[in-house]
Amino acid sequence: MLDQRRTDIRATGQDGQHPRRQGGPLEQRSDQQTARDRGARVRLQDDGIAERLTLYGPVRRADIPLYYEMDDMSAHTSAFLAVPRVLLEASAAELPLVAMSAVGVDEVIEDGINGYLAPNMDVDGMAGRIVSLLRSPAQAHRAVVAARARARKRCDPERYADRWVGVWEKAVELGMKSR
Repeated sequence: MLDQRRTDIRATGQDGQHPRRQGGPLEQRSDQQTARDRGARVRLQDDGIAERLTLYGPVRRADIPLYYEMDDMSAHTSAFLAVPRVLLEASAAELPLVAMSAVGVDEVIEDGINGYLAPNMDVDGMAGRIVSLLRSPAQAHRAVVAARARARKRCDPERYADRWVGVWEKAVELGMKSR
């Protein structure tokens, strides 16, 4: 069943319609999102890589693990997410990580150990790290092993709750008061 669902997603959008066709997920987005997606598709065509990529648009939460299984890596280009949960999810899915060195990303990626960082807003640096990782399966495997270990250590349910309690205790100690 899982293999059939994976095949269906590869061939179509998550709702059974091809994402690039009328009525697919990309067509159901807001005007601003659709314009941004069209701009991205034009850039991909100009760069000659549009045929090698698929832009799926919104994905049902239940299908997220299937999309991670189809990925070769997680390339996180956002420069503004303070806690990039997607990198933790990608680590748990055993994907090598590449990201812009934005605030919070360094909480997940230790450059050269469990993933690779490019200077923030450095598109060429990001592309270089992605290509390097794709060309070296051994390097990608080492990053996956380290990312998995780091994710398990930092996101262990037993320790995670204790860490949050510690954060709140420190906040109270520093003078934060409840209303």
